[in-house]
Amino acid sequence: MPFDNSNNNKIANKSNQMFEHYQLPTYKDISIIVRDRDPGSIISYSLTTPEYEQKLTALKSEMATKLSVNESSQTNESIVNNATMATITTTAASTTNKNEQTEMNNNSSKTPIKIASLNQEEELNQHIDIQFNDVNGKFYCCIYFAELFRKFRSLILVDGDDSARYTVRDNVFHTPCKYSEELYIYSLANCMPWNAVGGKSGSTFLKTRDERFILKEVTKGELKHFLTFVCDYINYCECSLLEKCPSAFVKVVGVYQISYKNTVNNKGSIRYILVMENLFYECNVSYIYDLKGSMRNRKIDIASTYLNNNNNKNDDFNDMTKMMDADSSL
Repeated sequence: MPFDNSNNNKIANKSNQMFEHYQLPTYKDISIIVRDRDPGSIISYSLTTPEYEQKLTALKSEMATKLSVNESSQTNESIVNNATMATITTTAASTTNKNEQTEMNNNSSKTPIKIASLNQEEELNQHIDIQFNDVNGKFYCCIYFAELFRKFRSLILVDGDDSARYTVRDNVFHTPCKYSEELYIYSLANCMPWNAVGGKSGSTFLKTRDERFILKEVTKGELKHFLTFVCDYINYCECSLLEKCPSAFVKVVGVYQISYKNTVNNKGSIRYILVMENLFYECNVSYIYDLKGSMRNRKIDIASTYLNNNNNKNDDFNDMTKMMDADSSL
């Protein structure tokens, strides 16, 4: 048969089996196909494993204990402040001071409890390492600040039907979703490469198939730097949400290091991934502006990746000074 493609199909199927892992056990009734080239599938599968659940439960207990100690210390500090203020008001004996004291007490009660900065040993205890394998590959996933980001996701992901936005939005008709983690896992399970136009970082981007989240690959140095202020970052984002203050910060909802080794072709990779919300998910966008703090390199030609020198304003293109070759050496 001159047009028999059965042999080619067998070769293609064998090639796919090298990079797609179907023999991994299924947890939480969520079937995930792990793919070497899809970091989201590796992260998603790691979040369904019993090992992750056990370590997360232990981490929750540890953080709850630390939080209760933090609350008691803040309460004691508030009592001391109130006692000091009471002494001041008795000496002043004025109605204005009493009103100020009442306002101060009300404000202190509304202040959210902040996540304390962690030392190096405490920080290591916040991460969860997951390893799994099948006959064709070995996988590793480090979930940085696992409980902090899980709580953060439960705060910013909202419930609703398929037409609702699951990424953070100030919508009074939605409540925090108890299934937010499952939604997150389902979204990450299937990602595709995304050619983000306009940026200059040179980073690799991926987007989930449902377009709810964006995955950005960063360098080890960039990841290490972000982890140094991640507690302050989450504190700021949570305060802006609880106090209903507008914020232009994009919400990073997970930080991971993944690695894999394909035992068939002996190829492997280590990648550092930030998962963030897609600001344009289910939005009707007419124009997109990339706001920068400088006029230099402020525009990009969508038709090509070539950038004009200094990206001068459109109004100035006709007034550009012509230069001879000899002038360029000055």
